Amino acid sequence: MISGHWGNRWDVEFASVGILEDRMPRLYHTQPYSAIAERFFVRKGSPYTSVRQISGKRLGGCGGCAAQEFIQRTLKMPGQQITFRVDRATFVGYDVEANGLADVGRGKISAFLCSVAVGAKAIHRGVPLRPIGGDQYFGVLSGAVDQFSGLSSAAFVARVNTIVRGLHQSGTLRRLSLRDFNYDFATPARHFDIAKLRQRVK
Repeated sequence: MISGHWGNRWDVEFASVGILEDRMPRLYHTQPYSAIAERFFVRKGSPYTSVRQISGKRLGGCGGCAAQEFIQRTLKMPGQQITFRVDRATFVGYDVEANGLADVGRGKISAFLCSVAVGAKAIHRGVPLRPIGGDQYFGVLSGAVDQFSGLSSAAFVARVNTIVRGLHQSGTLRRLSLRDFNYDFATPARHFDIAKLRQRVK
């Protein structure tokens, strides 16, 4: 989905699509519905107390996602200033984040970078983990529309933006976030200025 060229099979995608610079030439992004802090998680009994201490270590994350680009120091996220705190790390990619967190708990890798919600869920399930270093960046999630559609997208994207903003204004997205995750991921997304992306939706 993130590569575009959908062949008009879908109109819009809502599937945890983060706003990344390298996706901008292929996708139009809607007003974000969620903005989730990403943190490093280490084994509970490990000696690490700061992110800089895991430089040069084997660090896990979602393969092909923002986590990989952050660990490899190539991440560019429109609307955010990224500060890289790890260097010379070996990235270990996972298709399923729970597997990477489990490997941290087993001592197979030194740390795993993921959302606070995913990490908290693993801890709740008994994986011996703890977060270090605070928030590294926010995964800003939006709807996505294929730029290669044969249809005009301007009015459609504008309408989707209106709907998402209405769900923010009514408090619906905040209530759902608190109900399902025990975190308010909606409010930071509500205040994200989509105009900063400088999209020219056609």
